[in-house]
Amino acid sequence: MSHRFVICALGAFLGAPVSAMAQSDPLFHCHFPNGKEVTINVQAEGVSYAFGPPHAAPELQLERPYADVGVLPWNGVGRSIWEEIRIPNGDVTYAVWGSFDRMTEAHEVSGGIVVERGGEELARLDCAPSGVIYAPFSFSDVYEEAGYCWSFETERWQEACE
Repeated sequence: MSHRFVICALGAFLGAPVSAMAQSDPLFHCHFPNGKEVTINVQAEGVSYAFGPPHAAPELQLERPYADVGVLPWNGVGRSIWEEIRIPNGDVTYAVWGSFDRMTEAHEVSGGIVVERGGEELARLDCAPSGVIYAPFSFSDVYEEAGYCWSFETERWQEACE
């Protein structure tokens, strides 16, 4: 089943119109209790990641092609629909996650960043509860639109879709 079908059904369930993500809209955005924010935008050949104070030059800005970015899609289990997008920077990875609680009437959205080096967690930032812009399945949808497809056999994204 396509993620687009599921998100359209989810949008119909919530009474919200669902349309393709415009490139000018952030794929993910949130602000943190420490006053900083993170934004992931879609570009023609990949994604950009910006972290730092609002209305100022980012402390860290990365642009990565789709081939270098990892997306972990929701496995279909649990009360929340979630995804993770992993953006490398040398030996450090910024794992940005978004989550949508499907079991409450409010359908809370949450998110954050886990900074890792060699599988070891260096830092974790959780987004302020009211400050998350994330649509369920948007990471996977962007990856699919870039020509990748999820293989249930290998549990990995692949470029050659059949």
